[in-house]
Amino acid sequence: MDGYLLPDNAHRLTRRQLKKAFPDGICTKDQLNDFIDLVNNSYHYVDEERHLNQRAESISSRELEDINSELFQKNEFLDSFNHGLAHDIKNHSSNLEGLVQMLKKYSDKSEDKKIKTIAHKLGISINQMNSILNGFIYLSKAEGRVDK
Repeated sequence: MDGYLLPDNAHRLTRRQLKKAFPDGICTKDQLNDFIDLVNNSYHYVDEERHLNQRAESISSRELEDINSELFQKNEFLDSFNHGLAHDIKNHSSNLEGLVQMLKKYSDKSEDKKIKTIAHKLGISINQMNSILNGFIYLSKAEGRVDK
């Protein structure tokens, strides 16, 4: 019989597979070649799977980087927008506060013409602040519709 004795110095996993494939420890040259082909094919599939997993990780990482970049830009815009909005509201709030103080001062002196002028300016400032707030509400709703 033209048989080969299986090597004892093979890796433990290889020895275990060889024992399963050839329980008596002897195989023909063709059987050994078939076994080696199976092992080579399994390594090839493992390499392909590893490559596909690395590629999937790379794609996921790029997508996450793109999403993070987009979120960073949106956050910068929102920070700038909020700063501008707060600044505008603060200006109108200070203006209203000053006008109310003036109104109190002139109402004590019963100066009707000045009181009417101040009341008119109060109305303008309130309208401007309402316009800013309405614009903010509109943008918030519009941004919410875009993201959903």
